[in-house]
Amino acid sequence: MIYYTTTKTDCLLSLMQCISNGSAKFWFSDSVSFSKFHTVIPKLILEYGLDLDESVRKKKSDYGEPVWSLVINYDPAKNDVFQFWLFTTGYREARRSKLTLKEILAKNSSMVQKQKLNSILTVKKEKLLRYGDYVLGQYLEFSELKPQYSKIYYHPEQFGVVFNTKVIRTKTIDSNKNSNYRIFKPFDDSELRRFISINKNFGFAFLENEHTRWNQASVSLFLRNRFGIKFGEDVSYNDRLKELSRALRGVRKKHLEFFQRYSQKKIRFTWYLSKDFIESAERELNKKIDLISTGKADRLKEATYRLSAHGNFHGTRHQIGKLQAKTRSKLNSRDPNHKKLNQMYFPQNLHYVRFTAKKAQNMKEFELLCRNADKIYLNKQSRSRSKTNC
Repeated sequence: MIYYTTTKTDCLLSLMQCISNGSAKFWFSDSVSFSKFHTVIPKLILEYGLDLDESVRKKKSDYGEPVWSLVINYDPAKNDVFQFWLFTTGYREARRSKLTLKEILAKNSSMVQKQKLNSILTVKKEKLLRYGDYVLGQYLEFSELKPQYSKIYYHPEQFGVVFNTKVIRTKTIDSNKNSNYRIFKPFDDSELRRFISINKNFGFAFLENEHTRWNQASVSLFLRNRFGIKFGEDVSYNDRLKELSRALRGVRKKHLEFFQRYSQKKIRFTWYLSKDFIESAERELNKKIDLISTGKADRLKEATYRLSAHGNFHGTRHQIGKLQAKTRSKLNSRDPNHKKLNQMYFPQNLHYVRFTAKKAQNMKEFELLCRNADKIYLNKQSRSRSKTNC
């Protein structure tokens, strides 16, 4: 499988496609000069069977044999080179595989050494898969929990890329010691009994398929029975709901991990923005906040919209959402009366890209795509120079 790309978004999505859908476990990246492109790429295609049709690839996958994919990217700003990433699933357990786990590990180890491959799973910062300001990481998705509790994000520059379906103890970048991820720890008998009790009383606060319709009587009864909170007749329904919210915040803080441990978990890959990028973006936003008092409020809006353009993936959306919330808090603390007005500085919705169609199927179509990318880039450069001169 070969992915030809000429834009950042298409490249990031193609890389993710190889890992998430293609189950790639190992990778290698390099660049090739324009003059050598038509020599190097055909050799890669022939050596790794990159042009095999889907039926042959599926057969190899069924037998647990390595299946390879290639992503090629052309950046018009660097028109003298092409960058490429070579991915492989490696040897693995499969329904028709005759290899033992020990043999699979040995073959993968040998292949990694001979081909100078990197592992997708790593706790080495220098081995993380990167593209520009983006770095590959993971998040956990809990399918049974309400949306606000259904995901946990692990920034790769802090934790590495470590999770798989079989390991609950692993090292992270922050620590050379083995860390026990309690989120994967099975329940023992006593914990299961405790969970059943908590679920009976508070499951509605965590689980997606459980809902409670409140009225004044049911709120009062629940708070009295579970927390011993009683109200006088003069206490309004809204005040009772506020007390309910305070009580449930404590419940969620105390028991959320229990429900996450019990829920079905999926390990997802996603792109994050690098730590350096986020720190730089925060410094820029802080500077733009200072400009509001000088009548240059539009500078903050421009900065937040530039930042939001990076929110195409789960990980980046999470980071941008947190940074925007932090910026809003700073604005509100300076002028509480400005709370509603400051919404104008932030986009209402972040971008999200799930899929883009392949724009080139072969080398000939890719050449046309590159020429078109050059034209678009030159037009942008020309418009930028015109604005500068004005």
